[in-house]
Amino acid sequence: MIKRYRTAALAAAAIVVSSSVSGEERAARALPRFGTDVEVVNLSVSVADTGRRYVGDLEQKDFTILEDGVPQELSVFDQHRAPVSVSILIDCSLSMQPNMAMVQAAALRLVRALRPVDSAQIVRFNHRHMVVQEFTSDQALLAAGIQSIRPEGATGLYNAVYLSLRDLARQPTGGEVRKRAVVLLSDGADTTSLLSDDQVLEAARRAEVTIYAVGLGIAAGSASAVAVADTGRARHFLTALTNETGGQPFFPRGLSELDGVYDRIARELSTQYSLGYISKNASRDGKWRKVVVHSARGGLVLRHRAGYFAAAAKRVRARLAPSALRTATSQ
Repeated sequence: MIKRYRTAALAAAAIVVSSSVSGEERAARALPRFGTDVEVVNLSVSVADTGRRYVGDLEQKDFTILEDGVPQELSVFDQHRAPVSVSILIDCSLSMQPNMAMVQAAALRLVRALRPVDSAQIVRFNHRHMVVQEFTSDQALLAAGIQSIRPEGATGLYNAVYLSLRDLARQPTGGEVRKRAVVLLSDGADTTSLLSDDQVLEAARRAEVTIYAVGLGIAAGSASAVAVADTGRARHFLTALTNETGGQPFFPRGLSELDGVYDRIARELSTQYSLGYISKNASRDGKWRKVVVHSARGGLVLRHRAGYFAAAAKRVRARLAPSALRTATSQ
């Protein structure tokens, strides 16, 4: 998704906010704010070295952005300060009952890593999608929402992801640069959704959201995995979903690895670079634009969303009317 900003704010957009300034300067300088006319493509970029250690000292000059092979000029550059809105999705189908206490404890670690400027939403899903805590920065409310979750029912993963993408798209930004993420945990393949996996993948490609997926108990060769066919389907979907959006899939083999997964996600969200540019291709033909980000520094692994649609629809779409979907999944 691309954002539309006021033409009068274009000069402000060109003033790149660098993470190389001192802490005092960073606190004093606000991130760029924009209106509604100029289209800026925003990217959240995760950078790690070959040892999987996050790299936080890159500068604007270290990045090159290509859109369909054409170099683009950065108009927004920032690290650390951009606030995060994260939707935390927890599978509460009946099969989660033996693991729910550990899952809740791991989710609480993620909530406690959020900064006062960040916000989160807590969603439980089984055959229904239910927001148990709306977006807030109040960690006590978020913790209460997590601890209220009880297992029952079947798994409606596709519906849950789609509706959470919609909720994030509706979050007001006030014209500021804001990172958006979904962190979902499930222990199996979808069994009840009204949407298909292809529809959800299409929605994810249209959303400016980074998705992290935790597939508990569906690691390849896991003794506790569901049936082989379902395991393969679940792994394929979660991997495709995260690859398209610049996130990561995690397949811990047991609960002992779960805390480390959520800690890593929290660390990544706090170290991402926020990059933005105004495309040199002025055509609004609705076609897919492939985006690649390179770093001049060698030996680094960069992850970001794969691209965007030039038409930049402001809402993700599905063949099923969203109101009908929400009604069906709340009954």
